[in-house]
Amino acid sequence: MNRYQVITYSRDIGADEKRDYKTLEEASAAVLQKLSFRPEDVGVDEAALVYDLKEKRIRAIWGFWPESAKPKES
Repeated sequence: MNRYQVITYSRDIGADEKRDYKTLEEASAAVLQKLSFRPEDVGVDEAALVYDLKEKRIRAIWGFWPESAKPKES
């Protein structure tokens, strides 16, 4: 079972769940490389985070996330 989920955010769409990954490093690399997310980019995905599905908490975050759009943490 994969433990970490990448979630992106945009003002137009809101939060959008992406793929799950086995390690935090794989998930973080996906945000920075596969999703081509950079904080200075303007586009659909304005923010991204890595959520720990086991511990139910955010492990890494890039960009601005409104509190109402963040996943709930335990």
